[in-house]
Amino acid sequence: MYVKVARTPARPEPSVEENDDCTRLHVVTEGLDEAAVGAVLAGGGLGRPGTPGQVWLDVAALRARSRGAARDWPERFAAMIAYARRCGWLSPDGGLAAAHIAANSE
Repeated sequence: MYVKVARTPARPEPSVEENDDCTRLHVVTEGLDEAAVGAVLAGGGLGRPGTPGQVWLDVAALRARSRGAARDWPERFAAMIAYARRCGWLSPDGGLAAAHIAANSE
């Protein structure tokens, strides 16, 4: 799954895409710089700015907005977060997951 943050005529809003794919997690931006991406995530309650090239995504908000259709989705989401924990990609309290920012190539 990934979080998409796109420049729009109205206020940019983050959206969760490819919800059933719990094998990856990143942020895709279309026409926004990193500071703007962090601000959009914070304004949308989905995350906050991080270090250069990454943001922090709120795990509870991500879970609430990304519920996949597959029956085993809750287990796969939990496994994705557990993997992030093992890799050191979660905040100390486990409430935030680090995600890199990728520019959309389309």
